[in-house]
Amino acid sequence: MAILLAGILAKAMVGPAETLLMMSGKQNLCVALYVGALTANVTLNVLLIPVLGIEGAAIATASAMGVEAILLHLAVRHALGITLFAFAKPAISKPDTKA
Repeated sequence: MAILLAGILAKAMVGPAETLLMMSGKQNLCVALYVGALTANVTLNVLLIPVLGIEGAAIATASAMGVEAILLHLAVRHALGITLFAFAKPAISKPDTKA
């Protein structure tokens, strides 16, 4: 459970990233991110379960949650210019100099 908690905390640090992507019409991007997270999860499970057993499954799932959190953070920051990650440095926008 402690291993899985790390993955849950990683997802919690990006907040409502999925909701923001969906509300802004970026559903296809969201689907692609989840395909990447699913691929990471399956690959890590296949690699770690035979070696580490149930702990390997927990590590693989927590790692996939971390991958998902990073991908969601990067997608929201790039697509919407919003910094959601709790400890990330906010993006500084340049002021509009046109008068």
